[in-house]
Amino acid sequence: MDELALHILRVESAENTSTKARRRKSAGTIQVKPIHSLMDGQSSTSGDRHRRDIVEGFKFPIADADTVERLEVAVRKNKQTRDEYVSLLHSLRSNNSTNNPEILSKVYSDVALYNYSVNRSERYRKKAMKTYTIFWDCILEAWTEFGVKADTLETYLTRVIHLVNHRRRNRKYRSYPNKAK
Repeated sequence: MDELALHILRVESAENTSTKARRRKSAGTIQVKPIHSLMDGQSSTSGDRHRRDIVEGFKFPIADADTVERLEVAVRKNKQTRDEYVSLLHSLRSNNSTNNPEILSKVYSDVALYNYSVNRSERYRKKAMKTYTIFWDCILEAWTEFGVKADTLETYLTRVIHLVNHRRRNRKYRSYPNKAK
């Protein structure tokens, strides 16, 4: 079994144990509140209002590419996880009426998205978002009522990746030492 499948099994087995045992077994995972409590604008972490922790076993925004891959496997294998993820995407879009690319920054960090492009890129060794359920199918399912179709989603994801790369270039530029004249 690969690591992702083992992690999913660990999360499922942790659900059946007591709270104390779950904390010991899954040190580093989060406690998840029910969806209905988050839809009222409450957050599961005090003082951090932009986090949405409504998908079992995942903390948002997702911080790295490994967690993106883990979420993809979980969404493909578990209908409940998929429904929770689609519900998260729907709630983020309904709270933000514009077609703002920053919506996905509440779900994924820049570091998590850096290894992806809308279409596969051999030159930069990036993975195609179109082949991922979490980037394509789930977003289409969640945002269809807002008028998002496949071509609109492709344009949207292109803008998101453009902004991720722009912010990365800016961070790189700012990290250079200032030269006094």
